[in-house]
This record gives sequence, structure tokens and C-alpha cells, in this order.
Amino acid sequence: MNIDAVMPRPVLPFFASPSTLWLSLTRTAVRDDSQAIRLANTLDDLIKAVRRRWVPPVRLPSQIVHGDINLEDVGRAHGGETVYLDFAYAANRPRIHDLAFSFG
Repeated sequence: MNIDAVMPRPVLPFFASPSTLWLSLTRTAVRDDSQAIRLANTLDDLIKAVRRRWVPPVRLPSQIVHGDINLEDVGRAHGGETVYLDFAYAANRPRIHDLAFSFG
């Protein structure tokens, strides 16, 4: 089936780029707690690893995706065809979005 429709850009982002993940305020808040400092250091290492592997969304293949796929939004018609419901978050996004969101 060919549907000719204009899809909006996503209004709500469902991911955070590595540049938005920072710990300077966290470090100040936990400076007197050695266990919390170790946790902040671990998080810092994880953020650095994400930055090294990050692929900007504009470099990923995109298409119209459901946006918030979950089991309540998928069903079967009487003929056995797969049916998708609730397109409130449908938008042109990287294809990986629906797969990643379904595991979230």
C-alpha cells in the first residue's frame, strides 16, 4: 500500500546525545561521599565510551516509524495481517528508533 502523507518532525526526543550527558554538578553535589564519587567516576567512563561510539542521528537511515511501539499498539486483523495502532508519535526518524524504543 502506498500512502502519500507528510510526517512531522519529532517533537519529543527519546534519546540524549553524549554532549548532553555531563557530571560537573553531580561531582560538586557528592564531593563528600566517596561511594558516590566512585559512581560518578564510573558514569564518566561510560559517557566517554558512548561519545567514542556515538553515531549522530542524521547519519542513520531514516523512514517513517511508529515512535512508541509496544505490545498494546500491535495486533492481528481477522485475516492474520499485522495491525499497528496509536500513531501519536509517528515521525520521520532513524529506523533503529522503534527497535530501541521497544527494548526501553
